[in-house]
Amino acid sequence: MIRQMTRRMLAVFACAALVFALSDRASAALLARFIDLDESTSLTGNRTTNQDNLFTQFTPYQGPGKSDFVFQRLPLTPTGDASNVITPRVDFGTGTDVTQGDGTVLNRGGFSSGTVPPWQGLFNDLGLTADNDGDQIVGTWHGKIQINTAGNYTFTTRSDDGSVLFIDGQRVVNNNNFQGMTNRSGVVALTSGQHDISVGFYEGGGGAGVQASYSGPDTGNSQVIISPSRLLNDVATPGVFVPGGLTGNYFDTNNPGSNGGFNFNTDEWILNPVGTNQNVALETLNSAVQIVVGNIDFGAGTEVVAGDGSVLDRAGTNGNPYGGVGVNIGNDQIAAIFEGFIRIDETADYVFTGRSDDHGRVWVDVNQDGIFDGISELVASRNGGGMSNYTNGAVTLTRGWHAIKAMTGEGGGGAGFQLSWARVSGPNQFARQIVPENVLFTQIVIPEPATATLGLIAVAGMMRRRRRAA
Repeated sequence: MIRQMTRRMLAVFACAALVFALSDRASAALLARFIDLDESTSLTGNRTTNQDNLFTQFTPYQGPGKSDFVFQRLPLTPTGDASNVITPRVDFGTGTDVTQGDGTVLNRGGFSSGTVPPWQGLFNDLGLTADNDGDQIVGTWHGKIQINTAGNYTFTTRSDDGSVLFIDGQRVVNNNNFQGMTNRSGVVALTSGQHDISVGFYEGGGGAGVQASYSGPDTGNSQVIISPSRLLNDVATPGVFVPGGLTGNYFDTNNPGSNGGFNFNTDEWILNPVGTNQNVALETLNSAVQIVVGNIDFGAGTEVVAGDGSVLDRAGTNGNPYGGVGVNIGNDQIAAIFEGFIRIDETADYVFTGRSDDHGRVWVDVNQDGIFDGISELVASRNGGGMSNYTNGAVTLTRGWHAIKAMTGEGGGGAGFQLSWARVSGPNQFARQIVPENVLFTQIVIPEPATATLGLIAVAGMMRRRRRAA
């Protein structure tokens, strides 16, 4: 009887060993995506240049030197109640901070204020309480324009800084520069009737203003600010366009509390604070390179040779931290996302420590529900600074598989990213060390329970056959 029990126990242990042996034979690695934020090495679609369009339709652009993203990739929200505002005319600049522009001043100067935007007069007239300051702001306006007489029309935007104007989805005016108030124009042939129109505007700092004007058969070929009688919106009833102005949306891009969580005034926003827009920024951008890596160990010494986990606390490097794994996307304005699963072989408390220059975020799916539950599963995080360690404390992980994600962003200067851990409870504690390659996987490789059961049955059957043969 004891011999039979021993054989059964051996069968169970053999199956368990087989399960973990199978996982050990799998390729241990994380999926890594490397993102070129300023595209100094390759053009992957995350930015354009001043000579190209800084906007796509309805999607204003941040601009060179400030991580260079088109807003199309980022789900910003208008500030306060500045969403779907009926805007009679695009006429903002000097003199429109108290009362909205009335279209009588064709070439306004730029209004310079660090506390209110050039459209504050419109906000005052409409009783809006939107929290806009005077810099790092965006306006978008869309709707339809009524053309009574067919012919060639010249559209002009005047802006400080950049602006664009689209008619029927075609960019007619490209005024995309960091500049003082400047006019640029484009010509388009239009039939009589209604045509789609959209205008985008971005202001970095200093003076600010934007105007949209046109000339053609309907104006006696005189250049005039486009009037509300010719501009239509469907704010009241979607799909039903009526005269009175365009639909306007206004954004304060350096106020993360009011625009959905991003701060364009620094590069901290590239990783996104936890909240409603968690992880959106980097994950929606195009990757320059996608590979698998053994562990997260980058910094001084990994410019040519990949980090092997033997150096616990690397310094940052002014070179390319990812050169050792064959990735070259420049040394500054770069980011990376590492995703996969971590295999936990003992239920215990674990402390994860990130070390980065500049920013870092690490999530672990603690409750194994398949999603990262905001701040409760954010195990290490930091915005900015030189190469140093940070952790959000211990988490209890059960034996098994947990999804893991780590993200880092580098602005300038030194760069690096390491992920270490320590087991701080239970009988088999260990000191902090780089998370080793043999517990990181791109996918779960342990057989499903049904497969494990089949393995037990197979082993038990093998033992019975041996007894009969004996």
